[in-house]
Amino acid sequence: MRILTRYILNEFLKPFLLGTAAFASLLIISELFYQRVKWVDMGTPLLVCAEYLFWRTPEWLIQTLPVAVLLAILFSLGGLVRHNELTAMKASGISLYRILSPLLVFCLFLVMGSLLFSEVIVPYANQRVDYIYNVKVKHRKIRNYQQQDNLVIAGEQGRMYTIKHLDGEKKLMKEVSVDQFDKNSALINQIYAKKVVWKDDYWIFYDGIVRQFDQNEKGTIREEKFKERVIYLPERLDHFFRKQKKPGEMNYFELRDYIAKLTRNGIPAIREKVALHSKISFPFSSFIILLIGIPFALQTSKSGKVRGFAFSLFICFLYWQMFSVGKAIGENHILPPILAAWFANIIFGILGLVLISKVHK
Repeated sequence: MRILTRYILNEFLKPFLLGTAAFASLLIISELFYQRVKWVDMGTPLLVCAEYLFWRTPEWLIQTLPVAVLLAILFSLGGLVRHNELTAMKASGISLYRILSPLLVFCLFLVMGSLLFSEVIVPYANQRVDYIYNVKVKHRKIRNYQQQDNLVIAGEQGRMYTIKHLDGEKKLMKEVSVDQFDKNSALINQIYAKKVVWKDDYWIFYDGIVRQFDQNEKGTIREEKFKERVIYLPERLDHFFRKQKKPGEMNYFELRDYIAKLTRNGIPAIREKVALHSKISFPFSSFIILLIGIPFALQTSKSGKVRGFAFSLFICFLYWQMFSVGKAIGENHILPPILAAWFANIIFGILGLVLISKVHK
């Protein structure tokens, strides 16, 4: 049995490692072509480009694992079927579950390794990517990046700032929304302005609108437009340059603590909660894709290698689409965050088990 286990794992590992390297290389080349014009225009040194791609690679490796698992199961298990080795094993009294068990155990260890890698390596790598892009490529000042785009920053008393563009040197923000939530995470008022300027310890809002909302969620109860208005807020200019990590730059525990901070301020943090649970659910995608790939690999000789390969890739693509859809409906309050993050895994996991049971029969 040990010889059988080693043989099956060896047949699986060769295409798995090759697939991981191949797909990671494709992502690197794709990013290189995508960024090349920007790098040339900005005169980015070749060494900086290489450093940027190097630190992007850890996240790409995690993303390529499910595809590599799919290819490996198709080539390894499909090869056993085509060469009648699987039939010989079954004739010797070895059950299908015994044949598959080394692959299932390997993918469970792969899941645990992915979780650890995603917690320790990926967040730090993403921080380095952000630093290289802003400081070495776009030549922004090191001190908290004087110009930033698309910010979401928590303030005091349940306030959440959404900022399209922030310019520290000019002390202004563009397309700013200040949303204030009560302790029950209900939106109670909102200030929107096309431009906000910091001057003499207060904020001047231009071309905006103030909305107050009914706490019983019956809609807007007051709306007032303005051309220019001075608004005193406790958040000073420096508050927006305390570099806040993005969810992808935090590990699980950092993001959990950040969510707790937002919740204490009355901010729902739904998007962050979905991201938190996705940090656990996505590494399981390799195991889920394995379950999906097994029945198609077992049917290789019947449906044809190319057809089974293409259909399995299609299923893999559908999985990622479903994963994105699950996150989106969670962020839009349609599903609880934990269920939204696990939505694709639940659907495709059940589908994989059903297909395996039918093939086994």
